[in-house]
Amino acid sequence: HDQRMSGLMGAGKSAREMSAQDVSRTLFAFGKLSETWRVNEAQVLKANSEISRVASAMTVHDVGNVFWAWGQLAKSGVKLSCLLGTAGWKAAMLRLGDLEKEMTPNQKDAIEAALDLIDTASS
Repeated sequence: HDQRMSGLMGAGKSAREMSAQDVSRTLFAFGKLSETWRVNEAQVLKANSEISRVASAMTVHDVGNVFWAWGQLAKSGVKLSCLLGTAGWKAAMLRLGDLEKEMTPNQKDAIEAALDLIDTASS
């Protein structure tokens, strides 16, 4: 119990040790927070910088969380333009391509909606 909670809270873990699930959960949490609070962009960028390292281990659910979070963050005004074209962005897009055939129509629709939000916010 204690170990699992400290893992969720990130206690005692450096960013380098974050798993694919930790990264996707962290970004998901930032996405949720951005609905009602101003999010620290530096922290979002720090989590984004881990994506290229963990992308190959991401599940369909993790990829969905990342794109959903990016869409929410973009909608809330967080500047994601610095993310577009980065190693993390490219890695997430490649992983999305790898996993697309395993996705349900709902998951594909949610990611498409998130990509639309990102596109709108960055144009």
